[in-house]
Amino acid sequence: MQAAPTDKDYAVVLPMTKVGNNVYTVPITIGSGITEEYLFDTGASGVSINKETLAKYIASGGMAIKGELIRVQLADGSIILVDTWVLESLTIGKCTFRPAYVSMTNGINLFGAVLMGVMSPVVVDYDKKVIVLFCPDKIVTTSVK
Repeated sequence: MQAAPTDKDYAVVLPMTKVGNNVYTVPITIGSGITEEYLFDTGASGVSINKETLAKYIASGGMAIKGELIRVQLADGSIILVDTWVLESLTIGKCTFRPAYVSMTNGINLFGAVLMGVMSPVVVDYDKKVIVLFCPDKIVTTSVK
């Protein structure tokens, strides 16, 4: 008889890299191998990638469909217009989201709260420099935008 799965079976442990005063990044992979560091931002609503990351992804043969133009409010209160994209997949640890909905920015890659909500609860351990998320399925079909 197989044992019932535990929370440990579903845990995704991501190493955090400190890049500033209480500012951390985590590794995220898009497609079949474009791994970049993404700023971990609980105040952001979604996942954003910069133009360079998107260009690398497309050059590697990744499928990307341009979506709609959306308004995004930044931390300083200003509002900008950004393009959205649908990518074939986005992988965080052992959890893959298909398809992956992202916005494109001129700035940094950003891992926001929309996927954290799907992978909750989220535990941040600043002493061990890891973020623990939960993924009950290895492949998550998502419509989260």
